[in-house]
Amino acid sequence: MAPSAYLLASFGLLSVAYYVYRLLLPKPLPGIPYRKESAKIPLGDMAEVKRVGAATGEPSLAMFKLARKLGAPICQMLSASFIPPLLIVDDPREAEDILLRRNREFDRSDLTTNLFSQLLPYCTIAQVTTPQLKAQKRLWSDVMNADFLRRVVAPNIHLAAAELMELWKLKSARFGDAPFPVSKDFSYAALDAIWVAVLGSKLDVVRNEIEKLEPSLASRSDDPERAKKVQSATVMRDSMEYANYLVDQGVQSLFVAVTLFLHRLTPRYRRFVKVRDREVTRLMTEACERFQRIENLGESGEGEEFDTCAMDLVLRREIITARKNGKPVPDPTKDPAMLQELLLLLLAVS
Repeated sequence: MAPSAYLLASFGLLSVAYYVYRLLLPKPLPGIPYRKESAKIPLGDMAEVKRVGAATGEPSLAMFKLARKLGAPICQMLSASFIPPLLIVDDPREAEDILLRRNREFDRSDLTTNLFSQLLPYCTIAQVTTPQLKAQKRLWSDVMNADFLRRVVAPNIHLAAAELMELWKLKSARFGDAPFPVSKDFSYAALDAIWVAVLGSKLDVVRNEIEKLEPSLASRSDDPERAKKVQSATVMRDSMEYANYLVDQGVQSLFVAVTLFLHRLTPRYRRFVKVRDREVTRLMTEACERFQRIENLGESGEGEEFDTCAMDLVLRREIITARKNGKPVPDPTKDPAMLQELLLLLLAVS
């Protein structure tokens, strides 16, 4: 081949490469602040998000760090050209107004639905607004009202906080004046509090940590029932940590569906789903049996005093509604929306 032909081929390849490079550059929305440097690289701000996420375990820190760096209450985080920019509102008052009073103007973002539709496709956060979704949200609406939080959630938070103080006293005695890490302790206490408030069963993650440090409780380790409960709590704690890891992986990925699909092929993911669904299904069955015992005692089962957890409240409401409408009582263990909404509540704090 003549030198001129090589030169022409090289020029053609460089032209194609430059065209692809330009094609991948982010396309900022007009009039909204963004990092000028990010608009000149194909991945925009995603490289920084991945770096911060890998270092801290919190990809969202990079998003709000961007807003602070730009000094703007609203900005855009850039990604590759085929992914729309992500708008970040770093104004607490405006964010509260959007979430509490303008929810009819804003539906679920594509970022949220694309992520959670891969993990929990039947939960409310994974869906855009439809009549079916509105009915599903009404079923769970009282879980967040002030009375339920006061009667059911607050006592469990108080107990978890007391156990957290007990754990820190033991750690202080062991470490003396030396500092000790507490970030995981907060996560364990939050999981304990919400687990019992959502599912009606104590997980005792913090209690297990206390018993590891308290010599007087070491003799209980040979109790088969106790050992089984400790192992179950450890497995569920690890499962919820893995679920958070999957969410982080999705947030940091350009191709969420592909990333999570590859995770779903792994043995670890299959074990996670098996353990997760088995445990929550068991507790749902116990809640149905608890409701049945109340009815057998001659109680109507319609009073709030029977709601020992979020699952009790929702199951009771669903069963009573079905009976009033003359419909067959549904089996909650066969309802993926019920299962996944419970898991979403747990995932929010784990």
